Amino acid sequence: MSKDIEKETYTHWFWDETYVFHYKNSPGNYPEYLEFFNISGMDDRLEEAKKNAEYKEINLYVIPGKTMEDAFCRSTHYLTFLLNKYFRDVFEERHFRTGFMGKHMYNRVILTNTIYTEIMNFINDNKLLHIKDLLIELIAIAQHTYLEGVLMYIGNDFEKSITKIDSEIKKLETLFDIVSDKNRRDLRNRTHPAELISITAKFNKSVGQKISDKSITLTDSWIIKDFVKCYMQYFEQDLPYKGDWQKSLEHYGKNIYRDASEKLKFNFNLSVAIYNMLTKEKIICNDNSKDRTKILRFIVKFFDFALIPFKTKEDTIEFTEVQKMGHVRNYIKRHLKDPSFTYLSLPPNKDKLLKYFDIDFINLTTDNKSAETLGEAYFICNRFNILNLKDIISDLSHISQSFRLATLFSGHQLLTESNPNPPCDDYKAIRSLIEGLNGKKNLTQFKFKIEDVEYSLNERLPLYIIERALNNHFKNYKEDFEHDTIETKLIGGLNTQIFADRLHLPEERFIVKFVKSFYDYLSNEIKLNDCPEYLLEENYYRIIGLILQNNWFFYHKMDSENFIIEKVKHWHKLSQPSNILVINRNKALLK
Repeated sequence: MSKDIEKETYTHWFWDETYVFHYKNSPGNYPEYLEFFNISGMDDRLEEAKKNAEYKEINLYVIPGKTMEDAFCRSTHYLTFLLNKYFRDVFEERHFRTGFMGKHMYNRVILTNTIYTEIMNFINDNKLLHIKDLLIELIAIAQHTYLEGVLMYIGNDFEKSITKIDSEIKKLETLFDIVSDKNRRDLRNRTHPAELISITAKFNKSVGQKISDKSITLTDSWIIKDFVKCYMQYFEQDLPYKGDWQKSLEHYGKNIYRDASEKLKFNFNLSVAIYNMLTKEKIICNDNSKDRTKILRFIVKFFDFALIPFKTKEDTIEFTEVQKMGHVRNYIKRHLKDPSFTYLSLPPNKDKLLKYFDIDFINLTTDNKSAETLGEAYFICNRFNILNLKDIISDLSHISQSFRLATLFSGHQLLTESNPNPPCDDYKAIRSLIEGLNGKKNLTQFKFKIEDVEYSLNERLPLYIIERALNNHFKNYKEDFEHDTIETKLIGGLNTQIFADRLHLPEERFIVKFVKSFYDYLSNEIKLNDCPEYLLEENYYRIIGLILQNNWFFYHKMDSENFIIEKVKHWHKLSQPSNILVINRNKALLK
């Protein structure tokens, strides 16, 4: 890597972890202070900004001296702990949901000397110098989150839409139910089914001279039927609960304004997070009314620094400090709660799982399940109407978490550069072949044997067909090349790997064994409510495919469910008794 590229990479990284404070120029207008300093670029104009007497640059979490002392390590880890524990729900970081430890968002802030002095006086007055870096970063994150993610939702009728969405979804459900094929095929209904005779679209302003009444009405029966049918197909085929428009509609209603709803709760969640941190960690005690007043005043001042207002756009008069404290008190009383869990202890029935899976596989993970894994297991149970919900969720989440760990070191085996000792000549040959094709190189000759008769292809057309076939297979079936190509065994933890001296047979790979075990578990232990017998096998394959896809087994999540089902069926077929003879014969030939 050249020095210019290294410098550019470092510059981008450095600015990614830098926050430039904003200021309120006018209602709804919050420019950066860099604009105040008349900066149009980054590093090229930064030196010019530093000449301004108001310029202030603060580096956070700076290591004192040349070595990292134990006291500094303990202090930094404590600040990271506070950030992760109390603010993970407020700032919506993905790693909090998936169970990974988060990191600090900003290591440098740029602001004015005036604002910096006010913040430091605020911190000193509350005797919080030991967590000053965290407080400055929290103010920066809160300000960024509010201005970039929350402000757009304030006063844009989102609150009205959120309160009305349940009734709107109920109307849509009634419409779908009336026009659905199930209702029309009901032989017990002796009366003629209701017919939809028109659909009217109204607009909030005139859309042209031809439409004076600001509305369009469709009355043709075929157009109306196709219009509603296409909308129903969207819920039946495109949303997560495929094949069940009722559940898709319910899911849609809960999630269409979910982001807006969470953003509108930002003030509440932030107030509660600060209150919980100050009281539960005894940073500011909550023993008497004087302490509680001090906490309320602290949160009000924090909001002021973060440019988070207490009034709505309809309010014309600025609130006093006492009124703001009253708002904060109401926020906390109405919304006080503990942070959402990242992990939950939910032990599975290991005796049941060991009937189908190897003990090494089951023991890969603990009883602690991540919130994301539990959510995926609940979704599967709800979608497929699985009975014994609690027991099955614990089993599915355990299987899913173990699968993710089992495949962690068995992927990326062919094209990875971390394997300096190739196990055999075939490994080197197929790796060179795929690398060459990925590098846009052409085959010039291809030799192969069929029943001991050797053939050689030299013409461009057959070589072109082989290139296309291999490229397409690598694109659509990458796991065939990369996952468990050579034997991998985990011993004494997740970092120990043992490679065999040959490539795996197709039937020997872990995914084939896993699909066989998982299918046997589902067919014997799972009961799908209201599922016709002829669809049971298809739904078992679908559940297995969802677990594989949710754990990134295919390296992405773009494949359709039907495409994944065909892969799962193929692996299950490889595990059938008719293929055991093939496995034994192939092993004998290898010897």
